[in-house]
Amino acid sequence: MSGRTRPLDETVYKRGEILWAINDQPRTKPALTEALDTSRSTINRGVDELEEAGCIERRDSKYYTTLLGELSCTRYRNYRSNMSALDSAKEVVSRLPAAATLSATFLKEADVYPADPAAPEAALQPSIDLLQNAEQLHGFAPVELSLYVDLIHEYATMNGLSVEIIAEEDTLHPILESDKKRLRELASQGDLEIFTGDESLHYALWLMRSSDREDAGATIYENGGIRGVIINSSTKAVEWARNEYERHRESAERRPIAELLDK
Repeated sequence: MSGRTRPLDETVYKRGEILWAINDQPRTKPALTEALDTSRSTINRGVDELEEAGCIERRDSKYYTTLLGELSCTRYRNYRSNMSALDSAKEVVSRLPAAATLSATFLKEADVYPADPAAPEAALQPSIDLLQNAEQLHGFAPVELSLYVDLIHEYATMNGLSVEIIAEEDTLHPILESDKKRLRELASQGDLEIFTGDESLHYALWLMRSSDREDAGATIYENGGIRGVIINSSTKAVEWARNEYERHRESAERRPIAELLDK
């Protein structure tokens, strides 16, 4: 293939909107022209190319998708959906390095909260709202935010929230120094477990579970400040986030809080 795009992929990418319209409803060429608000010449070329690729077939005056066409349309719709999700989240994720393992599955149908430069921490409010009713929080974080220690202590005391956190070694010490009393209380109650790992954490990933729902979220940082927050409660997004968290946890080391505080 010498690097060329496969003919079917090229055709579906170029003529996907026509294929999509036919897959939704068999149509004549004039009906396609009207439905897509495009020129007759464009419809003629697109129909010819899709027919040649085996994606559609003509019956009487209407065009219908073949099995290959239906499968190709599904791929095209997924592509459009993923690109739409990326477009919605680009302001937040654009500063992440290429090594960051953030999946398009997680971004699809997500709610995105870009940080306002005038009040960046306001982007955290949707995740704080979820934390109020959460029974379990698992996550990892690349930066130190004492705000979360305050909230975890508050909701562990009020609602029995249990927390498991993976932190980078360098970000752990400021928390240990500034919040010793509350951390000791959480440790004595069994509400908090801390792990450390060697893998670089490019963003914060978390899962919150309450009695009736589970949400996955990512908090993106830039130069130590908040870039934005992404939250998704879809089954596939939560599953991806859980697998990503477990991958980090497998290589992390559990660190007893009392031992850390007594250093």
